[in-house]
Amino acid sequence: MVRQKKFWVWALLFFILESILAAGISFFLHFPLLDTIAYSSFILFALSLFAFSQDDAWTNNVIAD
Repeated sequence: MVRQKKFWVWALLFFILESILAAGISFFLHFPLLDTIAYSSFILFALSLFAFSQDDAWTNNVIAD
């Protein structure tokens, strides 16, 4: 149950960060929003993989357990 809760917290945080990043880039750089969502998804996915690869990341417990 704890693992599932951590997963949903992480998923919600990821969605919120992606939305903020996409909206910010779209607004300030005048990029189309759908393209920006795709770019921000890729960037956040890469950052997530990096975070998962670190030994001290709290998200490691979601995968390892």
